[in-house]
Amino acid sequence: MNKPKNIHDALSKISRKLSAVYGDIGLYLDNPGEYQPEFFEDVKTCAMDAQMLLTWVRDQLGESK
Repeated sequence: MNKPKNIHDALSKISRKLSAVYGDIGLYLDNPGEYQPEFFEDVKTCAMDAQMLLTWVRDQLGESK
């Protein structure tokens, strides 16, 4: 994951990553028999990246706890 340029960039990246997670989960739910457990490794990575970006935004805003 590339470091965001600014908070707006980070929020855009979070939005794209969450949309990807939502889309992948939707694909799985539409036809779960077509997917192997490994499919969720990318979903997991994407969600973890979104969490790291959120932490970065909090740090930039001085609200990290």
